[in-house]
Amino acid sequence: MAGGGVVTLPIAMLAAGETAGTIGIIIIAISFCYTAHLLGENWNTMCRKWPVYRDHCRKPYPEMAYRSMGRGARYFTSLVLNLMLYGVAMVYLSLSAKIMNDIVTGVFNVHIGTCLMIPILALLLFPVTLLKSPADFQWAVVTAMVTTTLSVILIFYGTATDKESCEKEVSYPPFSSTSFLLSLGTFMFGFGGHGVFPTIQHDMKEPRYFTRSSILAFTSKY
Repeated sequence: MAGGGVVTLPIAMLAAGETAGTIGIIIIAISFCYTAHLLGENWNTMCRKWPVYRDHCRKPYPEMAYRSMGRGARYFTSLVLNLMLYGVAMVYLSLSAKIMNDIVTGVFNVHIGTCLMIPILALLLFPVTLLKSPADFQWAVVTAMVTTTLSVILIFYGTATDKESCEKEVSYPPFSSTSFLLSLGTFMFGFGGHGVFPTIQHDMKEPRYFTRSSILAFTSKY
């Protein structure tokens, strides 16, 4: 959860304003954490009622829809999830391509270009998408956690180091309802993840403890 927040939330917080942004982000964090808890309890109930789900389930979210509203709801939920995950993947792929292009340019003095870097990264990441579930690439999760932690440490260190010189030049935009509403959308995007929560819970050794994981994840994100 923390990775997306490091990228998206600072600018949104700046645009929303200190007071309004803080209130908005707290409300969204609590609301999203609560709905994650409800999703977890729903999946626990399904596993108790239908033992077939205790084994591997490729698409737990559509199965929730199927058991509650029928076959049509399963297909509709799967469609919505695929569209949502495609959009999220495009955002992060574009951002990653820009960062990788900057790194390659700075380190090797070779300018590939963001547009060309996008298909290169997509091809490199494609084999990972063929794996059955997140449980099969735990190394990626651990790597992301470590790199995110290092990034946060470096951000705090850079902020503390540059505070004295930058504080004189910094300026904050005045509060604007339009900017605040746009920031709310970014907050929701940053705290998003419900589309994969049931899959993560299904891969846990103790799925009944998913609420604890949710609280820890949203707390670290905030």
